[in-house]
Amino acid sequence: MDYSLWNQAVESLAVELDEDFIEENFYGSYLEDIFQVNRVLVFDLDGGVYLSIYKGSKNILPNELVSNPELQLVFERAMQMNFKTPSPVTAFINIDGKLHLVAASIIAPSINTEQLAVGDIYGVMLMAKPFDEDFLIVWENQFHLDNLKLQPVTEEITSGYISLPVVNLTGEKIYNVVWRPDLPGERYMGEMLPSMIMIVLFLGFISIIFGIHINRYIQLTLNAANELEKNRNELHTLAHYDSVTRLPNRTLGMDRLEQALKASVRTLSLTAVLFIDLDDFKLVNDNYGHDVGDQFLAKTGQGLESCVRLGVDTISRIGGDEFIAILANLKHQDDATIVAEKIISFLANEMIIDGKAIKVSASIGISVTSLSGMSPEEMVKKADNAMYKAKKNGKNRIILSE
Repeated sequence: MDYSLWNQAVESLAVELDEDFIEENFYGSYLEDIFQVNRVLVFDLDGGVYLSIYKGSKNILPNELVSNPELQLVFERAMQMNFKTPSPVTAFINIDGKLHLVAASIIAPSINTEQLAVGDIYGVMLMAKPFDEDFLIVWENQFHLDNLKLQPVTEEITSGYISLPVVNLTGEKIYNVVWRPDLPGERYMGEMLPSMIMIVLFLGFISIIFGIHINRYIQLTLNAANELEKNRNELHTLAHYDSVTRLPNRTLGMDRLEQALKASVRTLSLTAVLFIDLDDFKLVNDNYGHDVGDQFLAKTGQGLESCVRLGVDTISRIGGDEFIAILANLKHQDDATIVAEKIISFLANEMIIDGKAIKVSASIGISVTSLSGMSPEEMVKKADNAMYKAKKNGKNRIILSE
């Protein structure tokens, strides 16, 4: 969703293919190393594939894959996506004779601009990862399953195993995922049998042994509860925070902007949005690699947070090399410009990443609430438009929206 609901992706993938954008975001091993995605397809509005990337390199799509009816069905379902509450279409599909887990989403603008309108669809992006032994090992370890494996539907389920069907988009069962179930009662009896013998032989010693086991299982229960709480917190973090910078992502950022706007009405104060785009950040990835680029983005995010008020303002990464600063409870419009100047000053200093001195500038657009009031989307759009003017006027500058 981060790749497809993105204005720059629309312009670079669907409006006019931009090799620089494709190289920066899709080539190399990043998608495969981090997300195990080994194939990316981009469809036009007629269902034709005009961009195929396999293992980080552009490739010619095999004829049997071009005509794969399952891929076409994924495309058709993605085109029916509800844009107001978008959710990717997911499915299990056989590609090159191997089962893959795929996800597809429409290519559409995330923010209204002069050229692009939210709600318009420009194509469909599909990503695929192999549903293979390596994938199952991750699940086996994560969910403590024994001998987890993928089994053809023609094979009989081994006695004592549990199975769940893998179905395709048409509801046809194509595989079974099988594993040996955990038998806590049998395990418990095996552990307790020596104690039961000791009960018969040494009645006086039973209370001590019983107490040891009770304490053990209480501790196991507490550990399980702590693990569940930890997993819940991790899921919340994944849903609301950017994985590279640990800053609030677009979803959480827009929610905080909405809260700031409501508060400004109650307190008769101002709210400002700073749209921050790093100038020529692509050169960092090109010259030093994506790992260094990610470290630079993370350090930049920390620096941006140091330029705003802790607990009052919010820095959010909304995609690629773009950030927004949400400044709440301002008394004067000039306060937003002062923060923008602090950010420009911060970025003027070199950062040392893996022994490399790196420096980039930023173009910043500012929008401030008016007496007539604005929605969060309108605030971000105005700041984005002002940022584009800053880019056109030579970069490394600040422009306040009209």
